[in-house]
Amino acid sequence: MESLHYLSLVTALAFAVALFEFLLVCWRFEWYRTTKFHHVALFETRCALMYIAIAAISVLPAHLPPS
Repeated sequence: MESLHYLSLVTALAFAVALFEFLLVCWRFEWYRTTKFHHVALFETRCALMYIAIAAISVLPAHLPPS
């Protein structure tokens, strides 16, 4: 797998998800502040699950040992 100097692509993707969430909240701040809690919870949960899944994949070893 290629790397970006010291970050692997998967790690950079996890960072991109967090950055995307932050930028989306900044862009739609009034919606984020005034909408129902249910919508904010769905948005935050989806972003968190994507981030956790990508972060979990990024810590896997490149090659698994033979069983």
